[in-house]
Amino acid sequence: MGESLSVLVFGASRGIGRATARKYQEAGHHVAGTRRAGGTVPEGVLGLEADVTDNASVQAALAAAVEAHGPLDVLVVTAGITRDNFLIRMSDEEVREVIETNLIGPINVVRNAWKGMWRARKGSIVLLSSTGAKVGQTAQSNYTASKAGLEGFVRSAAREGAARGIRINALAPGATDTDMLNAAPPAVIERMKDGIPMHRIAHEDEIASAIIDYAGMTYVTGQTLYVSGGV
Repeated sequence: MGESLSVLVFGASRGIGRATARKYQEAGHHVAGTRRAGGTVPEGVLGLEADVTDNASVQAALAAAVEAHGPLDVLVVTAGITRDNFLIRMSDEEVREVIETNLIGPINVVRNAWKGMWRARKGSIVLLSSTGAKVGQTAQSNYTASKAGLEGFVRSAAREGAARGIRINALAPGATDTDMLNAAPPAVIERMKDGIPMHRIAHEDEIASAIIDYAGMTYVTGQTLYVSGGV
């Protein structure tokens, strides 16, 4: 193993974020991970309570991670929600909650982490997008808009960070075996499989491994990597 990294994963109590934090920790890196109230992070990961929509808690989590493990080498933001509904029925709250959590939240995290990375002249950031940002999904116009916005943010931020050694990319998983997907009816999941060239749902560990590899690509920034089984 090479040099030990200082890693912070926002959304480390569930799904892809939890798998990513665990894999970094198992590889011997110094890992902090955020959780919502009542959540837990993997064993060996420094647990920090934070909500991406609350700027004060984001700042506190970043400060605690840096104090414990030194300036961040890697920042991963996987926190996200869905509030699915047909557009004709979609409420103001369903739009606002998704945009605030999936788009404004990650931008807040990056804005606050950016200052320390700027001073350190280093840092790799990976934000979790979705294949929906490219292909769209029925009853998910709010979610799709939030993820497409995230990819646009990455393209612009990358231009600002490149000269200071900061890389920022998005990774867009396809259908993945997480609590969010498993809330869908079985018939819907089967239809998803039929539309995937590899004819299966991704395991969260596969997406986590892709995030870790992607974060380590030293000449890639401003890009979106689709990890979707060929979708």
